[in-house]
Amino acid sequence: MGVRRLKVACVSIPEAGHLVPTVQVAKALAQRGHETALLTLDSAAPKFAKSCEAAGCRFVGLAPDLPGSDAGHGPVAELMSRGLMSTAMSHVSAAMLPELLAWLKAERPDVVLADFATQAASQAVEELGIPMLLNVPGPLELFKHLDMLFALPFCLKIFLASRNVQETRLTYRMFTQLVPMLKTRVCLVNSFFGLDLAHDLPPHVVVTGSTAARPSTTRRTETSDSRLNAWLTEMRQRQLRLVYVTMGSMQVLEPFQLKALYEGLRALKNVAVCWSLKEEQHQQLGGLESLPAHFYVSKWLPQGEAMQLPEVAVVVTHCGFGGLNETIAAGKPMVALPFRADQPKNAEIAHARGMAEVLQPRKLTAAAVTSAVTKVLEDPRYQQRASELQRQLLKTKGAEACVEAIERFAENDGCEELFARPTKSWTRSLLGLAPSVGLVLLGAALAIRELVLSEVEHKVQEKSEEMWSKGKQFVSQLQLRHAEKMTEMVEDLGRCQKKQSELEAENERLKQALQSLGSHFALLGNSFDSKEYNSSPDSAVSTAPGLSPPEEPEAKAPPYTPEPYAQAAQAAAEVLAQVPPFPPFGSPAPMSPPPAISIAESLGAGVSTPQRTPLSLMQSLATPLTPLPSPFTVNGLAGVGLVGGCGIFSFTLRKADGAELGLNVSHSADDRVLCVEGIREGGAVEAWNRQCGAGTPFAEKTVLPGDRILSVNKVSYDPNLMLQECREKQLLKLTIARGNIPLPAAQEDLQFPIPQLRADANEFVPYEEKAPAQKPSDP
Repeated sequence: MGVRRLKVACVSIPEAGHLVPTVQVAKALAQRGHETALLTLDSAAPKFAKSCEAAGCRFVGLAPDLPGSDAGHGPVAELMSRGLMSTAMSHVSAAMLPELLAWLKAERPDVVLADFATQAASQAVEELGIPMLLNVPGPLELFKHLDMLFALPFCLKIFLASRNVQETRLTYRMFTQLVPMLKTRVCLVNSFFGLDLAHDLPPHVVVTGSTAARPSTTRRTETSDSRLNAWLTEMRQRQLRLVYVTMGSMQVLEPFQLKALYEGLRALKNVAVCWSLKEEQHQQLGGLESLPAHFYVSKWLPQGEAMQLPEVAVVVTHCGFGGLNETIAAGKPMVALPFRADQPKNAEIAHARGMAEVLQPRKLTAAAVTSAVTKVLEDPRYQQRASELQRQLLKTKGAEACVEAIERFAENDGCEELFARPTKSWTRSLLGLAPSVGLVLLGAALAIRELVLSEVEHKVQEKSEEMWSKGKQFVSQLQLRHAEKMTEMVEDLGRCQKKQSELEAENERLKQALQSLGSHFALLGNSFDSKEYNSSPDSAVSTAPGLSPPEEPEAKAPPYTPEPYAQAAQAAAEVLAQVPPFPPFGSPAPMSPPPAISIAESLGAGVSTPQRTPLSLMQSLATPLTPLPSPFTVNGLAGVGLVGGCGIFSFTLRKADGAELGLNVSHSADDRVLCVEGIREGGAVEAWNRQCGAGTPFAEKTVLPGDRILSVNKVSYDPNLMLQECREKQLLKLTIARGNIPLPAAQEDLQFPIPQLRADANEFVPYEEKAPAQKPSDP
């Protein structure tokens, strides 16, 4: 026999966990051919009106001036953000009731299907006398101990969570209305055995299974959201698994919870995140544009379609009953983050069935999120249990079973026979009440225990926050002092750098001044051989004829002032070196030595008596009597140097370990010198010659065949000892004569008197001092 066409009003508050199952049943009724209307808060129209109209179900919006909880503003959103759920639901029901009564009076539906938490619907049908069924998107656990005493532990938990007396009072009043309805109305429970353990149920309770859409037999790769589909394509190209995150339409995450979720999910490897998050909380993540590319966050997503995508590996959810059943219908394991009402119980059931891990909202950390999600991703047993529960859920009809129950209810004009009659036996009533009382007392004891522990934890948390605040203040002070010290050090460093720059500039000025002085001295000293003047301390010196080979002077010879006698002056002139002429300024090359001028000629040979020569003190001190030092000197006296490639020079070289001097020499007893016959390759002298190449300051000191070695270190005119010195010593100072020049005789160091001038004298008389006699030169 066919079922007559019914006029059904489906009523629900706008929260997704209650409204979505009601919408699914309303659509199923419309598709079955019944005249169906969905009545809820007008704020839900953008999400559900279009799909309802497409299914043939009329959408009726109530209280259009009241924003919903997901609007981010208005009284409902404010109450939900403070965790006052019962207060918010009471406010919504009060706003819906006047318009709901008016519509029901005008339309007079055959039956009303109301969500069990929608207080306005129960009040309206009671007043109008319209038959009503309750849709219960919750577990069967609710009907195990259905009594007002059961409300006491629940109310205690509400108080612990909210610490608000008004919220606790409204929760208790809701139970006073709900418990009788659950006992006297046909209840369509959207659960299934498998999720709930099997147990006895009252006859008016109909187990329908989840109203969520059953998965399609074809593989789903897209959703109705084009932007989401484009993002999914990119993630598939990167071969990333998806984690779907939803906290329902009522839950507002605290900042630390939002941060923990985001950072915990971001730490996952090879995973993309699809997150349904309230719009007002987007900025707490820094805005959508600042999120990584593998995060897709939106204020609303087609959840039923998204969960069925094959890439979704884990669902992170608040574990509302509707979301739990959608997750099971899609066959996905989950990570539960329960906050209030039935959510903790739902999470406990899911964990007991082996398909979920549970996080604690009040102790949520990024590390805990990463650990829980990773555990579910990597352990295949979670997926296996989710698939098993999915198979058990698919044995139920869901929304279709709800439609059949409504049709039977209307066809039979209600189901009064399904409800138990009150017993007249006080004994039996007390016996039946005893188990409930015992359970309630146990529940109350547990609630009180939880209250005490919660209070202790609350105090500890307050103390911890106080200490944490003091610690942060102390750290801030340390950071401030550190910053001040760093600023001071930076300023000191800046001053040091400035001083360093000034010193470097001063050093540069001094260098320029020294270079300028050197240039002037070079102009003044062009009489000296510039190559020899700039040579190293080991460079050679030349020796004038008649003097002994150069030795390391231990002290300077005292300057000599000759007497004005002709013969004494002539004798002194013979031992004095020739003085080169003073060159003109800017002359680049040394001048040729002038002919020798004797002191006797200058003073006159015929002068027999000293002549007083007027001389000022300034002139005496300004004109030095000692000859200026020359690059080619012997015992402090100037020599002629190399003239025309002839002369005497010296240099010092060091032999490397195991190396030889590298000279082929010969000698005879007549001249007592070593004659250079050749230079061997690889020897110290050959290395010296390479350093004295053309264009170098020491080019004239290249050792050549035909040169004569006069002395080695302090040994002179003794070939055998000079050869022994060459073999035994590494540091060798060689004095060499080049060309056909007379050799100096070996003699003792010349000694000269030191002139003495008195500062108060205005003139002086030269006097004569005998020069030491020279030894005759060897042939």
